[in-house]
Amino acid sequence: IALAYAASFVARGNLAVVGTFFTLWASVYGTQTLGMSSAEAVSKGGGILAISYMASLLSAPVFGIMSDRINRTTALAITLAIGAVGYGSTFFLSDPFGLPTIASLSLRGMAEVGCIITSGVLIAEQAPDRLRGSVVGLFTLTGAVGILIASVVGGYLFDHWLKTGPFVFFGAISAMVCVWAISLRLRGMDE
Repeated sequence: IALAYAASFVARGNLAVVGTFFTLWASVYGTQTLGMSSAEAVSKGGGILAISYMASLLSAPVFGIMSDRINRTTALAITLAIGAVGYGSTFFLSDPFGLPTIASLSLRGMAEVGCIITSGVLIAEQAPDRLRGSVVGLFTLTGAVGILIASVVGGYLFDHWLKTGPFVFFGAISAMVCVWAISLRLRGMDE
């Protein structure tokens, strides 16, 4: 259950990071580096962001089937690994409009929907019947905390470190929760 809570934090934080900071990064880069107007930069960024959402849409059935057919903790670990790579790879990116960013955004889109699906399936499986409402309520609350942390810490990292800092931060969190999931799986504590 605690692992599902951590995954909910990651899943909802991922949504906030991509929705807020990719558009901001595209706007800043487009206006300051390419001399675009804000509207042009946001429009171009929005078109690229649509690719992330398409990756989410197309991969959702895969994560649903995977969650149904393999161990739920393993499915979650796979999703978190995809997120760690997709978000973490932004450390090496400087152009929000380049092909490497599009590939990274595709992985991030997959990770967003995958983490939502796999963590939801895991909490549904693990929550005891007599406390199901309370457990799922706290699951949702941890997601809300993920959004708050993504907004506050992500904003600080964007302003004071890298424009891709919010993504790198959530890539690191995804990697830590992935390691936790793998360790639970290897010790057989997820049964």
